[in-house]
Amino acid sequence: GLAPEAQADPHFPYHSSSVKKQVRYILKNIEAICQAAGTSAKNLVRRRAMHVDLHEWSEAEEAWREGLGDRVPPTTTFRTPGPLSVPGCTVGYELIGFIPSEV
Repeated sequence: GLAPEAQADPHFPYHSSSVKKQVRYILKNIEAICQAAGTSAKNLVRRRAMHVDLHEWSEAEEAWREGLGDRVPPTTTFRTPGPLSVPGCTVGYELIGFIPSEV
């Protein structure tokens, strides 16, 4: 299921954005995966974003820009009826990045 740090507080569901928490959690994991592969999330070159609710799109993009600034890769965004592969998750990404070669 959805990681606890990616969930909105059930006692204060309107106090924070669930999708922003999900994206921040995803970005943290993307960076860890990239680091393990010898690169960085700043080297992402393509992104497919799947949203269960497109009303969450702008908040998700805000979280990406908080994490990567203006280095957000070119993106194809679409709505999917869900559910996504992680129960409770409302956004998913398919990403392509590169590992810089040493010259």
